[in-house]
Amino acid sequence: MTVDKIPPGPGQACCSLSKKRVGILVAVCCVAILSTYMYSLNCCKSRTEAPPKLKTSNSPSFHKTPIFAKIKANTRMPEPSVNATQSEAVAAVKQTVLFHQLLQPQNPSPTNQDDLSSLSSWSSVYEEADDDLDLVPERAAFKPQGKWKRRLPKVIIIGIKKGGTRALLNFLKAHPQVTVSGKEVHFFDRFYERGLEWYRRAMPYSYENQLTVEKTPSYFVTPQVPKLIYRMSQDVKFLLVVREPVARAISDHAQSLEKGKTTPFEEKAMLDPRKCSVDESWSAIGIGLYSLHLTRWLKYFPLDQFLFVSGKNLVANPGAEMGKVQDFLHISRTLTEKSFVFNETKGFPCLRTDENGEVRCLGKTKGRPHNPVDPRVRACLAEFYRPYNEQFYNMTGINFHWEE
Repeated sequence: MTVDKIPPGPGQACCSLSKKRVGILVAVCCVAILSTYMYSLNCCKSRTEAPPKLKTSNSPSFHKTPIFAKIKANTRMPEPSVNATQSEAVAAVKQTVLFHQLLQPQNPSPTNQDDLSSLSSWSSVYEEADDDLDLVPERAAFKPQGKWKRRLPKVIIIGIKKGGTRALLNFLKAHPQVTVSGKEVHFFDRFYERGLEWYRRAMPYSYENQLTVEKTPSYFVTPQVPKLIYRMSQDVKFLLVVREPVARAISDHAQSLEKGKTTPFEEKAMLDPRKCSVDESWSAIGIGLYSLHLTRWLKYFPLDQFLFVSGKNLVANPGAEMGKVQDFLHISRTLTEKSFVFNETKGFPCLRTDENGEVRCLGKTKGRPHNPVDPRVRACLAEFYRPYNEQFYNMTGINFHWEE
C-alpha cells in the first residue's frame, strides 16, 4: 500500500525558514563577538599599564615637541597587534581608562579642592602646563624596573624661595631616573591633616628604579615640617638651594611688586635706615636666616642627608652643580656641561633639547630686572646677615663667599 507524502503546510515552511534565519543570525553574532574579542586582545599588545617608552637621543623623532602635547594630539588608541594573553587584555582595559583620563583637561588645585582626584592627574607625569621649562634633553639609556605607580617622594627640594628651586626642579625633570611633582604640594605646611595617602596620590607615577622628587620651598622655613617629614620617613634626601640673602630678599620683593604691591624695598626692609635697624619680622628678611632654620632640621636629620646647592653656581656653571646633585642622588651623570647653553640676554642657562642644538630656556619671569636698591640699605643688610652667614658656613662646612 502506497502512502502519498503530504506536502508541507504554510506553518511548517515558515518554521523551516525561521530556523535558517536564526542559524545565519547566530553565525553573524559569533563572528562579531570573535572580532571584538580579538580586537580587545590586540589592543593590549600595544597598550599595557606602563607609560610610553622613553626614547633615547638616537631615536629620529626624539621629543621635538612636548610629550603631553603629542599625546593630546593623538586622541586615538594605537592600532591593534596580534597575540595577547587574557591578563594583558585586562591590563589594556585599565590602560584605556587611564588614557582617556589623560585627555581630560586637568586643573589640580590643592588649595581649594578636597578630593583626591584634584591631585591625581596623569598630566603631572608628563609636562605641566605652567612649568617654566617644557623639554626633554638628551637622555641616557634607561631600563624601567618594577611597577608603575605613585610613590611617596624620596627627595624633597625644601627651599629656598627665590633661590633657584624652579631651575633645579626642571633640570632634574630632564633626567630619566627622576620623576617630579610639577606643582608645589604644600603637604607638610598646609595639608598634613589630609593624610599620607593624599600626599602619595599627589605624586607622579614612577618605576621602582626612579626617584620621585617634590618641591615646596616654604618647607625650609616652616617650624613643624622637619618633624612631620621625619614621621613619614627618616631616609628622605633634601636639596636646599641657597643664595646670598640680600640678593634673595630683593628678588623676593620684586616678585611681590608684580603681584600688585607697591611699597619700596627700603621701606619694607628697614625700621630705621639712619640706625641701620633691620625689620626682621618681614618674611623676605627672615627667610635669609639660614642657620636658624637649618638648626631645626638637624634635630631630626643628619647633615649627610642634605645637599646645599649654590644658586649662583646653578646659573653660572649648571653642568658642574648638577654633577654634584646627580652624585648626591646616586643617579647617572646624564646632565653635563654639554647639556646647557647660556642665554646672555636673560643671564640664565638653557637646556639643549636635542642633538641638533635646539634649546629651551626658563620662563619669561626668569632674569627679570630689579629696581635699584639704595646702597646704604644693601650695606646694612649685608652687615645684618654676616653672623648668620658665618654660622651657616660652619654648620654646612661650605663657604659660599657671599661677603665678596
